[in-house]
Amino acid sequence: MSWKINILLIGVFLLLFQGCGQKEKQAEQEQYFSTKHLIETHELADWMAKGQSFTLIDFRKEAQYLQAHIPGAVQVWRPALEDSSFVYGGMMASRKQLEETLCSLGARNDVPIIIYDDNGACEAARLWWVLLVNGESNTKILNGGLTAWKADGHATENGHKEVAFSNYRLPETGNKPLYIAKDEVKEALNRNVVLLDVRSEDEYTGIIQRKSSSRPGRIPGAVLLDWAHAIDYHGTKRFWDINTLRQKYEGIGITPDLDVIVYCQSGVRSSHTTFVLTQLLGYTKVRNYDGSWREWSFHTELPIETGQLTKVVNKNYK
Repeated sequence: MSWKINILLIGVFLLLFQGCGQKEKQAEQEQYFSTKHLIETHELADWMAKGQSFTLIDFRKEAQYLQAHIPGAVQVWRPALEDSSFVYGGMMASRKQLEETLCSLGARNDVPIIIYDDNGACEAARLWWVLLVNGESNTKILNGGLTAWKADGHATENGHKEVAFSNYRLPETGNKPLYIAKDEVKEALNRNVVLLDVRSEDEYTGIIQRKSSSRPGRIPGAVLLDWAHAIDYHGTKRFWDINTLRQKYEGIGITPDLDVIVYCQSGVRSSHTTFVLTQLLGYTKVRNYDGSWREWSFHTELPIETGQLTKVVNKNYK
């Protein structure tokens, strides 16, 4: 009889040990989710159920929004955030234009702004970055966006939503440490700064040239890590856990102690990587190049590289 009791006790102990291990593993994976700029689908659903006030922005094209969106969401797309006075396009809009856009969306200064897309937060992160640079820090990105929302069984709706204009105003001071302009990037080429190109490998090597760029190639000395390595690209579109993210960036030498300048084609994908590095991994010396390759390639006096890679990780996002 005693041996049966001993076996039972051992079994209970193993179950408790396994449960603790799972909880520790879960806690370890979810460390970065404590960031104030990230919200999970179940949290958003809970906010809705409780009637909590917030502005929910669907950052996709209108046709996609009309087909299906999260209940209560309002829609806006890239042109509303862009300064159209530039020849090459894609540059961040003025504060006045941003305020007008947010007023048209019914945004309020006293409630959070939650942003989502269906592209792994790549688009949503651009709006997050633009707002943060201009002083608006009460923002959250929905982890996994519409893809995760639907996968988790939550409802969607279609059609337009009537919006009451608001009197939203951006805070007086912005977060300029996350921003860098062309001339500063040019000066950084001669300093101990890491340039991180987060486009595709073909864009980086110059094999392909997007229509919005003037020349193929990359900024000299840049290392490559496609932005999509940070998410479960072929699955839920959620961000990878903190350990996986560390391995990916530190694996190509992007460590927390470095000064990092991130760029892509037009500052969108690089906004996503800026979010990952600063909000999920806690890097403190990261700046997003707003004009990115569109601007850099347009100015023919600026140097470029093409051809063989400087550094690259495995193409397989998983």
